[in-house]
Amino acid sequence: MKFLPAVFAAIATQNVAAFTPSASLGRRFSTSIGALSQDELKKMVGYKSVDDYVESGMVVGLGTGSTAYFAVERLGQ
Repeated sequence: MKFLPAVFAAIATQNVAAFTPSASLGRRFSTSIGALSQDELKKMVGYKSVDDYVESGMVVGLGTGSTAYFAVERLGQ
């Protein structure tokens, strides 16, 4: 997936509170990354990928990467 590096970059520059309810407002991603598990980070990337790139009516091709589970979960919401 060519757009995933862009998603990682977008997440790295945004407030974690936009992705996880447990993060306190005003904390930057770089200061709270240690508090997030690898699965939480993968979930954020999977969700953000769907939110930013998938539109209603699209046919979605899905790989088997580590964020695929979370992308499918988000598609079903």
